Amino acid sequence: MTLDLRLSAMLLATLGAGCGDLCGAERLPRCDIREEACHAQVQAIVQCTRGRTASSLPSIEVISLDDYEARLRAGADPMMMRSLEWETSLGLLGLVDPSADLLESSIAGALTNVAAFYSPGDREVFVIDRGMIMNSPEAVATLAHELVHAAQDEEHDLDALLDAARTHEDVMVLKSVVEGEAELYTIEAFVWDNGAELQDLDWPRLYEPWIADIGGALGSTPSPYFGVYGSLPYVVGARWQTARWEEGGDDAVRRGITMPPESSAWLLVDPWRSGRVPPARAPSPLCERTPAPPGFEARDPDEMGAPLVYAFLMRWGMTHAEAWDLALRWRRDDLEVYAAPDGSAAVAWRIVLGDAQAPRWIATQLETAAPGAFRAGYAGETVVILTSTDPTLTAAWTWEAPAGCAPPG
Repeated sequence: MTLDLRLSAMLLATLGAGCGDLCGAERLPRCDIREEACHAQVQAIVQCTRGRTASSLPSIEVISLDDYEARLRAGADPMMMRSLEWETSLGLLGLVDPSADLLESSIAGALTNVAAFYSPGDREVFVIDRGMIMNSPEAVATLAHELVHAAQDEEHDLDALLDAARTHEDVMVLKSVVEGEAELYTIEAFVWDNGAELQDLDWPRLYEPWIADIGGALGSTPSPYFGVYGSLPYVVGARWQTARWEEGGDDAVRRGITMPPESSAWLLVDPWRSGRVPPARAPSPLCERTPAPPGFEARDPDEMGAPLVYAFLMRWGMTHAEAWDLALRWRRDDLEVYAAPDGSAAVAWRIVLGDAQAPRWIATQLETAAPGAFRAGYAGETVVILTSTDPTLTAAWTWEAPAGCAPPG
């Protein structure tokens, strides 16, 4: 995580008059985050922002970019390792560039964007030395962010929570709540350093352009999957946790991990704008799983979640506003992946939406934006999207579906 200069400017632009008082201190310490004395000072700031909680100080190590790359290649990032299992299906859906090497793209993105990270397995914070100033407010706030993760880990065992998250949907909810808390308290430390408090922020004015920026980046990249997991959880999670803070203070924020939103679609809701909220989550698939094409075997199924539906729709031509609006209608989805002995792959993605018109809109958009790449059928609130590594197979893949399920068009 890093508090970049654009976000710093956005925060300052939203501040009103205020008088911050974070546990009696006047401002963030201007200490070098490589030094042990600084670690204790920043830990004290974290304990104050989280409501005077107590947590032990983890190990903190400064490493080079080369060291960080070596850790990534050794499997230090569990999210990266998970994504490799889905490389072919993500490429078929257009969520990653099928011509790119997923591992190398993931590593390149991390080397470009990550300033520090917390490793639950090591119980250690790693700060990446990029030659930047190590005693700036941004550097101190970045360390504070990672120390929030250390406190969360002490309270909840983050590795165990990640191991229990079996689907993309589970991971998105967990990551958004965890990063959202850390981001909220990073924001609090930064604005307090500028003489204000959280209640002085104009929250819509902060989050709306931040989300728009991320949406613009997702819409212009051939691999939006990376942005969905690398950027989106910070902003939607922070916004969700901010609303909890407004309702119940620091206690409500800390309970976010044990009381997460009903689904990832709820993370897309603007809490300061009245209107439609996501429909209730559908409890189970509404019809039988899509039969495998001849000669293919089914792999473990997955549920992708509303943010990946949003990214998928933007990838295939919808605007940020259109795709976001449809993702808010998400009720559940089921991704089936099939493999053949010769290495061929096929994907069937069933998405259930709380709107009978939305599936037709999606099917029509795919037919227009990517003719021949997909077959899409719809019935009621369900759309089924079929694709494979063999266009002939995609064109021939069909089945008889009972009423209420969606056969391909």
